[in-house]
Amino acid sequence: MKKDRTKFYFYLWSAAALYVIVNLVTALDILNLGNKGSVGITLLLFGFVLFYGAERYGWRGLLIFFGITAVISWSMETLSIATGFPFGYYHYSSQLGPKLGSVPLIIMPAYFGNGFLAWTISHIFLKNLGPGMTKRNLFQVPTVAAFVMVMWDFCIDPVTSTISKDWIWKAGDNFYFGVPVQNYFGWFLTVFLIYQAFAGYLRQRERAAAGSGLGNPLPKSYWFLAPVMFIGTGIPGLVHPFVPALVKAHPEIYWSMFLATLMTMIFVSLLAIVLVMRFGPEGSLERDGPSNSANRS
Repeated sequence: MKKDRTKFYFYLWSAAALYVIVNLVTALDILNLGNKGSVGITLLLFGFVLFYGAERYGWRGLLIFFGITAVISWSMETLSIATGFPFGYYHYSSQLGPKLGSVPLIIMPAYFGNGFLAWTISHIFLKNLGPGMTKRNLFQVPTVAAFVMVMWDFCIDPVTSTISKDWIWKAGDNFYFGVPVQNYFGWFLTVFLIYQAFAGYLRQRERAAAGSGLGNPLPKSYWFLAPVMFIGTGIPGLVHPFVPALVKAHPEIYWSMFLATLMTMIFVSLLAIVLVMRFGPEGSLERDGPSNSANRS
């Protein structure tokens, strides 16, 4: 790692540690923060990803990712609230704060923050470690990233909707602890569209910058951060069953989410960490695509 980036990565890792601690404290319900804690965690992750993502793609590239995410997520949420497609019929309560139309403003940063973690983990799996997008991975990366992202919703929706009532599903075939199975196919479609749009942008940017060189290789410490943060996101699912005040009323949901979190989010995060450990030394990471990171723009 370059000396002038050592301090930057120290700050990133400090922010990651803070994120894990805040998730743990909130999950244990020590301060009784309720939805304020969840909103704060989302904003903390949003701030982290702003700097983490810009390190790889530059500010322009990251803002394009955010723009794509915000427009598609808001549009699909609004469409589903009105028509039942793609997630099913539901509506948001007032617990998540002010709304843009029928969608709370905090929802778009939530898609952005967790979506970027899932996106980065998919790149680790497929060794697409440059700032561009290889032709081979143009569809593979969005597909893998979409599966990883849906794992997050798979592990939180029964708690945040059925128990916390952050959003409320219309009564019907809600077989997964009050959540319709359709929701998860809708999630996959939504995040796949986000990822595919950004992958297409990166592919075009890579062609335009062919042979120009885009900066320096990213160190292994950069790649460790995404799975570590994804583990942090999964902490509530691991901790809630051990909080008597929470688990007493809904043990079947909390223990099921414990198993779901362990077998999905934690598994893929640990696998990604193992893969990063197998990368070569700084400057010679195994990769199939361009080896340079984007300069900040």
